[in-house]
Amino acid sequence: MKKVFLYALAFFVFSLLWAAPQARAADVVGVIESQKIVFQHPKFDSVTKSLLDFRRTSESAAFRAVELESDDEKKAGIYETAARELAEREQFLMSPIRKDCERAVQAVMKSKKITVILEKDSVYLGGTDITDDVVAWLKKNAAK
Repeated sequence: MKKVFLYALAFFVFSLLWAAPQARAADVVGVIESQKIVFQHPKFDSVTKSLLDFRRTSESAAFRAVELESDDEKKAGIYETAARELAEREQFLMSPIRKDCERAVQAVMKSKKITVILEKDSVYLGGTDITDDVVAWLKKNAAK
């Protein structure tokens, strides 16, 4: 009986010692407006212009191809192909911007010792808004 009690006591003490540092470490919550960050990226305007130009060219070519085609299924295929190409182009051009934004959030997060980032609209009360700090970091470091 004493052995069981000693093992239980040892387990209890070990559990307390293991949990104590974790209980003391409180998360520091930061909030961001991710759309604002992306829209203020230094390259966002040029990427948007490039996408609009690609879209106009792609739509024009698709409309011409559809006018020459009589089969409705082939017409639908032309539109689907144009839409897929536009989505792929957007993914290709926006990927570096998204990576820069993620890198900026991580850098500001680290400098302010923040452990959790949430979207500002999903937080009712509290959290440190670091959106402007992230935008400033982007404007300073995205060109590198």
